[in-house]
Amino acid sequence: MKNYEVVVHQIKMEDGSIEWGAFFPCVKGCCGGGKTPEEAVTSAYENLDIYLEVLKEEGFPIPQEYEEPEYSGKFTFRTSRTKHKQIVELAKKEGISLNNYLNELIDKGMMNIELIKERERFENFQIQLTSLVKKAETCLDNNLEVKYDNFATSNKLFGIGRQVYKKGVQVWN
Repeated sequence: MKNYEVVVHQIKMEDGSIEWGAFFPCVKGCCGGGKTPEEAVTSAYENLDIYLEVLKEEGFPIPQEYEEPEYSGKFTFRTSRTKHKQIVELAKKEGISLNNYLNELIDKGMMNIELIKERERFENFQIQLTSLVKKAETCLDNNLEVKYDNFATSNKLFGIGRQVYKKGVQVWN
């Protein structure tokens, strides 16, 4: 069997039933389908054999097979002699190997990246919340209805919505 990455997806039919499709991202135009994901993959691979045979017969290039990259857990990292010395000394001070120390630094750096992303999400949420509060205050001042832009926003900000509702203003979801 050829080693091509296959993507499987659900297809909702007009009658409400579910069927499955499978295709190869690097082999344009070759796909398969079936009542189950397994049938779709089997069909796609059967079609792939025919498809590749036709490409070969017609003299077209054969798409490259998928190769899973191998990660040895090793990589070369270059730095200045001064920084190298500092890192070695810090590792000794911690009582761990240079390798373990670098792994800890990488882990901390990756955690910081996630914290930065989380902070950005929080700041965006604060902006939404501030906007909603201003909208709610305006509506309260004018005794108008508060209407959310979408259901997800209303769920996220339900607490402020509940407070507005208690003050006699209808909150729409």
